[in-house]
Amino acid sequence: MRHRPRLQPRLLAPAALNPWARRVAAGDLSFRIPRGPKDELGALVDSFNRMTEGLEAGREAAARAEREAAWREMAKQVAHEIKNPLTPMRLHAQHLLRAQRDGSGDLPRITEKAAEVVLRQTDALQRIASDFAAFARLPRRNPERLDLAAMAREAGDLFRGGEGVEVVVEAEEGLPAVTADREEMRLVLVNLCGNAMEAMPSGGRLSIRLSARAGGVALEVEDTGVGIPPGDIARLWDPSFSTKTRGTGLGLAIVARAVQDAGGRIEVRSGVGRGSVFTVTLPGG
Repeated sequence: MRHRPRLQPRLLAPAALNPWARRVAAGDLSFRIPRGPKDELGALVDSFNRMTEGLEAGREAAARAEREAAWREMAKQVAHEIKNPLTPMRLHAQHLLRAQRDGSGDLPRITEKAAEVVLRQTDALQRIASDFAAFARLPRRNPERLDLAAMAREAGDLFRGGEGVEVVVEAEEGLPAVTADREEMRLVLVNLCGNAMEAMPSGGRLSIRLSARAGGVALEVEDTGVGIPPGDIARLWDPSFSTKTRGTGLGLAIVARAVQDAGGRIEVRSGVGRGSVFTVTLPGG
């Protein structure tokens, strides 16, 4: 049972309730005022205690309902995301089984096609599992001093070689270190760069720029891709929202949580057909 600090019994005047009322207004619902004499003042104290008990119970019920709603929404999203790759796998498995039973002369081609689909969709399932696992592990809270420019160059190397996409990394000299969780910052870079690559199916330019800003570091990831409709920008950080036909939509939610955990902020500028610029600003440390 939660320990509830109690006040030492003393004579209470109505004005003496003011400090306790202020504590309730500030959100402290765990204390109770000791019962006074059995008079009007005592009745007032009883009413006050019943009020705080009711408020505390209501707050706990609301928090429990919020947690349950979050789990229901997450379960719904997991089921939806898993169903997407399972459907083509099932269809091709059924086609393969019919071809085998019918003795189809086209069986080798059908088998090869089914195997290709299964491999692609298992890759999709792996991405889904990785996204949800990364989201669930946030925040990690293992801060260390990081050379963000070096990490950005590593991220750029990961995405070089994409068909028709030029990758450029530019960093000012003498940038301050940032204090953040290394894996979280890796996720920020990989997700922002990965989104940029997906926004350029016909090729383009991915630019990663780092500069000093207000005692910290500004990281810009810019693409020359399809851009984001204005009505979608405000929803980009919602875990259940995605502008992509593939993936969970968790990538930018992971980015937003990781940046917030590091004490930074993230902004986006975009226009349909004009590409996008994601700017992450982190404090130096």
